[in-house]
Amino acid sequence: MMHREEIPLYNNDTALPKLTVGEVVTGLWHRNKYLVIRKIGEGANGCVYLVAQQSQQVALKLGRDANAISLEYRHLQIVEKQIRHVLIGPQAFELDDCELERKRWSFFTMNYVHGETIDRFLSRNGVSFAPFCLMRCLRSVHALHEIGYSFGDSKPANILIDPSTFQVSFVDFAGMTRFDHAIKEFTGLYDRAFWGIGARKAEPLYDFIALALIIVFSVAPITKEQERTLLTFSQSQRKKWLVQHLTRHQQSATSLFHLIEKILLADPPLTPESALAQGASLLQEQATAKKSSKKKKTRAHIPLWVQSLLVTAGLCVVCMSVLFIWLLR
Repeated sequence: MMHREEIPLYNNDTALPKLTVGEVVTGLWHRNKYLVIRKIGEGANGCVYLVAQQSQQVALKLGRDANAISLEYRHLQIVEKQIRHVLIGPQAFELDDCELERKRWSFFTMNYVHGETIDRFLSRNGVSFAPFCLMRCLRSVHALHEIGYSFGDSKPANILIDPSTFQVSFVDFAGMTRFDHAIKEFTGLYDRAFWGIGARKAEPLYDFIALALIIVFSVAPITKEQERTLLTFSQSQRKKWLVQHLTRHQQSATSLFHLIEKILLADPPLTPESALAQGASLLQEQATAKKSSKKKKTRAHIPLWVQSLLVTAGLCVVCMSVLFIWLLR
């Protein structure tokens, strides 16, 4: 049996080893083996791979920092144990170490979440799906808020939507933060402090604003050059730019952008309960409009030749009735 002291500890300055397809990762303590299928993604804290354990496919996150990997694993366990009425993220399976390139690395496994990032989903399906996505995301993080945590690092890469079931899942819980603590992991474009509309502190509104910004830049994307320009702006200039960006794109979805503007800029700030209620009202409004539109389309969809045939048939019935009455006389 291998002893922990035989394997040197890695440090954060060491480059994370790249796993290759077909490589086998063996846990040092649980001794489970994982066959690498492909790389799923990479973030600040590590890389995620799709792996096979016996006949089951799972996701394996290999980390640069053992403490960060352990903390994220505990976050997933907290979510799983304390939030039972809604599924918001992956289920954690196993925390372990492995030896790669004569150094020790920490990893954990979780169920593989199938889906595409929220920005890609909206790009493919259109702005009409945006209210649905926003509400699903708000409800998911609200469940997290009820146990006293903020998700923290909300960005498109961390929100997946299954195109077949429309299930919304959050991934990468490394930035999950207890309320009233400072947010340490964030992405500038979706961070309210970047725009000068609030502090970088864990609370419900921090997540709601981040999600509203994700929807904005998914349905009205900006270029990398525009992002670089924003970095040179002061907070007040960024806030002014954001208001102009919302105004420019309001016509594509007036009610949606009106709600987003309230979440971002309302003074006093919109409460989470009010945001959820107004979001639900927006979805109801959209559903009613769709039903009305379908009825109109159904009425208008009768081909001209069918309409002519119906008119002719009606005239024939009238004529036959008149003739029958005349014959009876």
